[in-house]
Amino acid sequence: MFCANCGAALSSGEMFCSRCGARQAPWPQNFPPNMAYVPVAMIAAPVTDSSAIVSLVLGVLAIFGLHILAGIPAIIVGNSALKSIRASNGRSTGEGLARAGIIMGWVSVAIVGVVVLVLMVIGLGVMLNH
Repeated sequence: MFCANCGAALSSGEMFCSRCGARQAPWPQNFPPNMAYVPVAMIAAPVTDSSAIVSLVLGVLAIFGLHILAGIPAIIVGNSALKSIRASNGRSTGEGLARAGIIMGWVSVAIVGVVVLVLMVIGLGVMLNH
């Protein structure tokens, strides 16, 4: 048996961990002796995928000034995050963060595209008038 708080090995029947002092969940009386018992406290909660956070930060940077320099990486990292979140079977979260990063990345790329297109049309107009 292991401590639900720090993971230290415990002898059966110990109510408190000798390393951290945490109170331990009682061993179920009707639990089969040949099966492993994991207290509910030791089951890991889902964790936010770090690449989803990176995608969101890159998307915000893309919208507020770095445009292509951060927009394209936001799209790439966001799609990678979505793929790993789906493959994690619920152990990772952050799908919304990744999607927001992707959307902001595409918006920034579209803004730069429109600006380049407008500048090209203006330049073409100037060239044709000379």
